[in-house]
Amino acid sequence: MVTQTRAQPRKTSGKTKPSKAHSAIRQGIFEAGDAAVGLASLREGFGRTPEDDRLFALGWPHLVYLVEGDATPQALEGKTFSSTYPFREGEVAVGVAPRMLRHVFMLRKGDRKKWLTAIRDASPLSEDEAKKLAKAAITEQMGTILVYLLEALRSSSWVLDRVLRAYEDAAPKWHKVEGLEAFGDRALRALPFVMLRVTKGEAAAARKRLRAIAATLAKGKVNEFDRAYAFLRLVLDPKRHATELWHLAMLAPKDATFVRERAVKYLSAMEEGDCADPDLRLAFLGGDAVTKLYMKHANQLDGRQRSILATQLARVRTASSRPSTADVA
Repeated sequence: MVTQTRAQPRKTSGKTKPSKAHSAIRQGIFEAGDAAVGLASLREGFGRTPEDDRLFALGWPHLVYLVEGDATPQALEGKTFSSTYPFREGEVAVGVAPRMLRHVFMLRKGDRKKWLTAIRDASPLSEDEAKKLAKAAITEQMGTILVYLLEALRSSSWVLDRVLRAYEDAAPKWHKVEGLEAFGDRALRALPFVMLRVTKGEAAAARKRLRAIAATLAKGKVNEFDRAYAFLRLVLDPKRHATELWHLAMLAPKDATFVRERAVKYLSAMEEGDCADPDLRLAFLGGDAVTKLYMKHANQLDGRQRSILATQLARVRTASSRPSTADVA
């Protein structure tokens, strides 16, 4: 069961700015300022605050938003680091973000001693570290969150360019790059949302580069089980290639009716155990009908998914509801 609370109406000035609570933290997701593509679809009043409105327009929950804080001494012993700081979208403590990135990079090498040293290092990433991580993201199982973490610490335009370079370099030798066919889709999953946070010109240039990569691959022998190539086509034309509920999040506000109809159809038929993780970007795109169905079927979600739903609903005003602490536990 989900308890309900009603948010109060609020006054807006027509502008949305980062909150003072985190204004001292440099947010890579805000580097494009008011020129960010997603802000053209700003819906004032959808979120509980003007900053929530801004975040939803920029793709929330598909991003990393830095907040105050750092890792606990216990977590830095290594055994509980991953469970204490799960590699997923949303809010990440600013002191934990560089540790998470170094954690993944050293874990790939299998050197536990260096891995422990890595998670104990909260210093800013060097340019060389960041470039290596961006290149590694295209063959990494956790490539999506790597992209978002790098974006948060650098900028949307920086990570977009670097990840695209990695795919461009790999395209001529696609099938020879270890891990690319298996995990190459992971970093691609982040790019449609990163493109909401760059300028219109940068987003157009990125799509042109993605089309060129797809054209290069189409000339060669493409493995029918190649996830990365299949996802590349999805990124370029999500309305045509969307086959799962979470694919709909890549669509735009102009596709609101399509998103709403597909999401409502899926969620209405949802049974316990077959639900994808909640994604309230679908509500941002498709309207309150989607949010209401998520709320109606909240009891069919597992504990982790209820926690995700609660975190996302905490930024939504139009839902006029929020799970209680007891429901999430």
